[in-house]
Amino acid sequence: MKRIHIRGPSAPMEGESISASGNPQDATRQTPDRTEVQQGSSSTTGTTEATTRVEMEKAVESDPMDLDENNSNQTAADSTKSLTNDNRVFLLQKMKELRSELFCCTVAGMDDPNSVEGKRFDDATRKLERLKKSFRLLFDDEEVLVPGEAPFFQWSGMIFDENKAHFKTVEDCVERFERVLTAYRVDVEDNWKRILPARLVGAVAKWYAGLGEVSTWEEFKKLLIQKYGRRQADIKEEAREKLEHLNFRENKDFGKFIEEFQELQAAADIKDEDCLVRYLFKALPEDLAKSTRFYINNATNNGEVSIKFAIEKVVATYDALFKS
Repeated sequence: MKRIHIRGPSAPMEGESISASGNPQDATRQTPDRTEVQQGSSSTTGTTEATTRVEMEKAVESDPMDLDENNSNQTAADSTKSLTNDNRVFLLQKMKELRSELFCCTVAGMDDPNSVEGKRFDDATRKLERLKKSFRLLFDDEEVLVPGEAPFFQWSGMIFDENKAHFKTVEDCVERFERVLTAYRVDVEDNWKRILPARLVGAVAKWYAGLGEVSTWEEFKKLLIQKYGRRQADIKEEAREKLEHLNFRENKDFGKFIEEFQELQAAADIKDEDCLVRYLFKALPEDLAKSTRFYINNATNNGEVSIKFAIEKVVATYDALFKS
């Protein structure tokens, strides 16, 4: 853009143009830029007032607004190069907030159309519609990203890659798959066929390939558990057997021991609290068991003891007397 100088009120100088009124105060003079002077150009000399004003108006229109617009366009272009699932979740959260705002505006407008919230109804509606349209354009259903935390379908006895997360049972794997997709706002029913095949390995992948048409996620889940899941009776029996032989050793982390006991307790599905307490004390070193019983007897006056209360007292006693 050429630099334009406007002379203040003064006598006309050589090269100035005089207005029709003959008043030199109404005249303007355009100074050529340095490059044109070096080239001996004198094309701008004698530019009329009208021409100068047009050029000034063009300069104002193009600077700096055009630069801002260009920068905005460039920023927008750069932002679309690396859309991630975080971007998707961000927009979904904004839609959720706008829906809540629209709900409040709707309720307020019913009671008092002239209230602040009631008057914001149209604005909230317009924002939500615009955001939903943008979301559809940015994140087409076929382009929904695959959550990186979606697990591979491998569990005890069916582990094909030790470097990937694996689970104790197929049920645990299925539960994890559902939780991850839900956390990423990815509808399981709409997207499982797209995401699942890349998460199957080995014999499980071959089994899935031979299944034929499976319509719903629930149907697939049922077939998978029927094929690779164990009967609940077998799971309970195995957990009870492990409880029977569970022992805490001094070289073992006590916190992990308690976690293991609680996991087996849940899997064994034993309802008898006294039975569970006996399993717990049987697994403890004799000194720890005696000390804990002493505290429990003083606290309960020989009343009934729940397994939750017993675990709390065992942990407290261990931390107070035996933790090195």
